[in-house]
Amino acid sequence: MYFDKKSIGIGEAFTSKYMWAIVDSKYFIPVITEEYYKKNHCRNELDLAVNRSVEKRILINMIAFSFDAVPEPYRTYNYVDIKADPTFIDTIKAQLSV
Repeated sequence: MYFDKKSIGIGEAFTSKYMWAIVDSKYFIPVITEEYYKKNHCRNELDLAVNRSVEKRILINMIAFSFDAVPEPYRTYNYVDIKADPTFIDTIKAQLSV
């Protein structure tokens, strides 16, 4: 989930801000829980990031709580299963330094 404590005010429409933040980003690291893709904002984030990834404009490094948490259409993407890889932070750091 996008977190911005400086430029999004309380009660402000934030959808366009986080969508533009994804468009302007080089990396997208969603934390995928069983509930993640059921939430409209999270689904919109991931779908936009995947479209940007297809265009080779963003690198996605998913962190998943489990295989079942990863939305079926995105199971072909690389992701780190935190239950299977206790050193997942090191894995993410290595992927980002490429």
